[in-house]
Amino acid sequence: MPKTVYSKELKESMFKRLAPPNAEKAPDIARETNIPVNTLYTWRAKVMKNNPTSCFCQVKFDPFIN
Repeated sequence: MPKTVYSKELKESMFKRLAPPNAEKAPDIARETNIPVNTLYTWRAKVMKNNPTSCFCQVKFDPFIN
């Protein structure tokens, strides 16, 4: 099975949907978009690691809530 490659624009739009203040739950986005939930979590983690001033740092974040 070939690896799916997602565009940078898609990744950015998914991160915006996962970000506060109106954060959507990753499993809901995964069902809607057919993107694996673990892929969404990975994208979110990469943004948070590479950009510590991202909006997730301004709110209490518990990765186990979703």
